[in-house]
Amino acid sequence: MHIKINSIRKAAAEINCSVCSKKDIKWNRFVCLLCFNYNLCLKCYVDKESDMWHRPYHPIQRVLSEADFFKFRNGVVGPDICLNCPFCGRLSLSIADYLQHCEQKHGHENFTTRCSVCAAFGKPEARSMQFLYENHLVKHREPSKVLNCSTCEKSAFPGNRYTCLLCPEYTQCEECYQAKRQNFQHVSYHPMQEILPKEKYATRTSSTVNIFRCLFCGDGGFSANGLTNHCHKLHEDTGKRSLLSTVYCPICTVCQIINNQSLQAYSLLKEPLLDHLKNFHGLLPGGITFTSQI
Repeated sequence: MHIKINSIRKAAAEINCSVCSKKDIKWNRFVCLLCFNYNLCLKCYVDKESDMWHRPYHPIQRVLSEADFFKFRNGVVGPDICLNCPFCGRLSLSIADYLQHCEQKHGHENFTTRCSVCAAFGKPEARSMQFLYENHLVKHREPSKVLNCSTCEKSAFPGNRYTCLLCPEYTQCEECYQAKRQNFQHVSYHPMQEILPKEKYATRTSSTVNIFRCLFCGDGGFSANGLTNHCHKLHEDTGKRSLLSTVYCPICTVCQIINNQSLQAYSLLKEPLLDHLKNFHGLLPGGITFTSQI
């Protein structure tokens, strides 16, 4: 789904439980979709505690755990997520199901409310009620753009595709890649990231996808943790520098975490790679998962 997954640093800053005043609750908290800035810690939610402003029938959305948050960032097939409809309270187990329900059943609603998707991911928009819900849902739809092969211009080709980690929007079909065809835009030594059809990832976890390619030296066959270890070991100096040219994160490229601005921006690095792996994907060398300080 089209999720603009920005850092939740601002969204989670200074968030306390509205009942017991527990400080700095970030993950696994519960957000009321109707009350302004109403958050519950896990204990108060389980004990069904509330204050004088909140009503028991108000729809509540659970914010993802830290582990599930990074599963979405590092996996092609994300974990199931329960989304609570702010209008009728219906639970959906996927973003696609949630969007379909809201558009079919509540497309006529014209009052403002919080978005369950934004709330689940702890996004800054979840703290605001200043938007029309129907218009806001557009942000979470999958983009409809069809990628063509940059060499033979074949449209919507089946099978694997290969995306250059240096050239903007340069993608090849399996046939052109294996035949080593290229156009004037691309250079033969540029690292190409293989992307399998999405259904092939359905039975895999992010730790078993050994497909990522290093954008510095072109070595491939890495898991997400393996790529992190490789870059820290062999490219630490380069990986800590700010990148002046257009480059793409291999993990973002495969997982297709797409920004809100444009398709081409979904994996464009705007910070040093090692910082990006830590802050965006929660990855540190040695298989350590970063514990967010947000």
